[in-house]
Amino acid sequence: MSTLKLKDEAGSFTFSRDYGTSIKKNESVTKIWIYDLNTLELISKSQSTATNEVKETEDSGFGIVTSSYGLAFSSLRRLIKKYDKYRKDK
Repeated sequence: MSTLKLKDEAGSFTFSRDYGTSIKKNESVTKIWIYDLNTLELISKSQSTATNEVKETEDSGFGIVTSSYGLAFSSLRRLIKKYDKYRKDK
């Protein structure tokens, strides 16, 4: 498993700007590889990309934004759920 933080422009909070408009983006990629431990053969690999784009304007107020670390964690959860759904040993 690996995660890569591509962009972390927005941080965790957003608030009104004094003037103008700003667009910020948080983005991460999560990859997972599944190996057969007996033969060390690659069985499957998957990748998930998560993005959160925020537009800050003069009247946007205060808000909470999912950080790139949070996006990576939620992507990993989705990938694990996907593999859990198709488990053969249930």
